[in-house]
Amino acid sequence: MSSFDDQSQIKKTMSEKELTDFIEGSLKNYHAEEIVWILNEFLNFSIPFENKQKRSSSRDLRRIKDLSSFNEIKQEFIRLTKNLEDWNHIYLFFNNVKKKANQYEFFKTLREIKDNDRLCSFIYNTANKEKESKNIFEYKDPIYIQLIYNYYTNRNNSDRKNYNIENAILTFNDQINSKNKSLSKNFKNKDFPIWAYSYLKHVDNEFSQIRYIPKNEKNYKNLINAYLDYLAHFDIIFYENLMNKLNKAWSQKKFRDKDKVKKPYHLPLTKKAKEELRKLSAFKDLSESDILEELIHQMFLKEMCDKDGNLKY
Repeated sequence: MSSFDDQSQIKKTMSEKELTDFIEGSLKNYHAEEIVWILNEFLNFSIPFENKQKRSSSRDLRRIKDLSSFNEIKQEFIRLTKNLEDWNHIYLFFNNVKKKANQYEFFKTLREIKDNDRLCSFIYNTANKEKESKNIFEYKDPIYIQLIYNYYTNRNNSDRKNYNIENAILTFNDQINSKNKSLSKNFKNKDFPIWAYSYLKHVDNEFSQIRYIPKNEKNYKNLINAYLDYLAHFDIIFYENLMNKLNKAWSQKKFRDKDKVKKPYHLPLTKKAKEELRKLSAFKDLSESDILEELIHQMFLKEMCDKDGNLKY
């Protein structure tokens, strides 16, 4: 196989399969994640040689965010390199990559947390947004690829980027991870993720603006956890108020669902109380028994339970 320094006309001496083998062989020296910066380097490198590449380079780089695996990104890189009219530039390009490899050395800490979607989302929304005047929550899936994309397209130097990531991990472990203990208990109920998603959509304007649509229970859980972790870091007061409302609303739902078959009962009420109950029933479009149960449960939560809906006595 030809070396990096061979400047012969490879288009005349190599078949397309041989060229593909050469590219894939050259990529074996790098981590899977490094294909992101290699593709970025290629798009910039190819600009002087082909105006067509220049017009499409930013669009092609953004396409990375729509791909679901590093192998797909690698195949995209191979496809784009074959569009070069002079394939000798591929040799020049890999020489350039080899010279810059130390400058863009992969931060191994990222691989250690690659399977922790919740932590990856927290880093994505904190370490990569330090320069934004207003932090806006974003959720991406798969989040690890998005994190790597942001890492390699962030203009900070490696030391600064690595420091931001390590600081985000420390903050998550020391301050954020323990805050949502009640959620972990609630997630054991298979109905909770979809219910919580709908509830947050209804009561929180920022959450309702999220474009990502979950496809399964895991997606719902990851999205809700990521959003609440983000709030716990950037707006603790709003976070605490929202969690209080969320836990109470869930407790009320469970209470309403617990007794589907109601037993008949009679309570001696004053004429005034009966009239007020009748009007409440009409106004809320609920039965009188539902109104009474809701009022009793609200007082029960207020007097007998803590903010997470657990009995105090």
